[in-house]
Amino acid sequence: MAHEAEFLRLLADGVFRVDPDGSIWRLATFGRTGKRRPIEPQRCDHERGNGYRAVNFTVGGRRVFVAAHRATFSAMVRLIQAAEELNHRNGAKGDNAPTTNLEVISRGGNIEHAYRVLGRRRLTGEANPASKLTDDEAHELLALKGTLSSRKAGALYGISHRQVLNIWSGKR
Repeated sequence: MAHEAEFLRLLADGVFRVDPDGSIWRLATFGRTGKRRPIEPQRCDHERGNGYRAVNFTVGGRRVFVAAHRATFSAMVRLIQAAEELNHRNGAKGDNAPTTNLEVISRGGNIEHAYRVLGRRRLTGEANPASKLTDDEAHELLALKGTLSSRKAGALYGISHRQVLNIWSGKR
């Protein structure tokens, strides 16, 4: 959030411009002497590889970035509080139009939106990249319930006894 405040300061100083569609433009740069120099407007929000857009700039000699959706919303609507998140209503992470696509929401509301509105699904079993067991191994483990302790079963499959208990109780 500190970087968002610095971005807003630079915006007020005329270094950046935010358009109603959420695109961010660099209008000036600073030379080595710290003197502001106007430049031909350049779109400076770029995709980060995860679908979100960001703006890079230098603060005190260090290169920092600010998420473009947070920067545009803060510049055009209001500051975002620490416990708040921004939700892209249409699910497009690169669509940063603050008045039509971004809304302030809680963490839980953001997750609910992903499942209910956007149709995202929870990855379970082998489909989950963090899965340590195949579906067949999970079924084998279920069949062992009552024949081995959870610690021995966990050691056999390379997982914690707590995870074994969660599988046996149907929590995982």
